Amino acid sequence: LEVGNHGLTHEEERSHFALWSIVKAPLIIGCDLNTVSDESLTILKNKNLIAVNQDPQEGRLSVSGLWLSSYRGLWSSLDHDDGFFAVVAVNWDDEEAHPLSLDFVEIGAADDQFTECQVIDLWTGNNIGNYRGVYMETVPIKSHDNVSLKIKCNNKKAATPNSELHALSLLTIIVFFIKLADPTHYTNLH
Repeated sequence: LEVGNHGLTHEEERSHFALWSIVKAPLIIGCDLNTVSDESLTILKNKNLIAVNQDPQEGRLSVSGLWLSSYRGLWSSLDHDDGFFAVVAVNWDDEEAHPLSLDFVEIGAADDQFTECQVIDLWTGNNIGNYRGVYMETVPIKSHDNVSLKIKCNNKKAATPNSELHALSLLTIIVFFIKLADPTHYTNLH
C-alpha cells in the first residue's frame, strides 16, 4: 500500500485503501510506521474496510465494477457469510466534487425497488439509515475521494455481483494508480 508514503493526497489514500480492501488484495503496509502521519494511520487502521478485505471464504471472491452514467466508478463485493454488499464509489474527476446515487437493483444488492436496505458508512461505522430503491449521498464526493458503504437488503436471495466486469474493475484501478504515478502527481514514490 502507498498510504503514508507522502505521494498521495488524503483523498487518494482513502480511495487506494478502500479499493484494495474491496478487491481483497493483500493489505501490506508500505510506509515507515515510525514516521507515518496520524491521518494516514487512521486510514490503515479502519476496522470496517479491513473486515471487508478479510473474506473467510477462500476462492469465493465476488467483485464487480460498474461505470454508471451518473457516476464514473463503483465497485461492489458480496460478503458470503453475512449476505451484505460492500460498495466503494470513487470520484475519478480531477477537479470537481460529484453527487452519488446508488440504485440497489442496478448494483445487485436488491431484487426489486421495494426491498428495504440498510446502509452503513464503512469509514465511520455509522448506520446511515434504511432506504428503498435508491440511496443518495447528501454531500458531493471530493475529487479522488470515495464513499464506502455496507448495504444489507431484506429478502435478497443468492446475491451475486456482476462478475463479468471483475477484470474491468481491476484494470481500471491499476490504470488510475498508474496515472497517479505520473511525476506531476507523485513527487516521492518509495
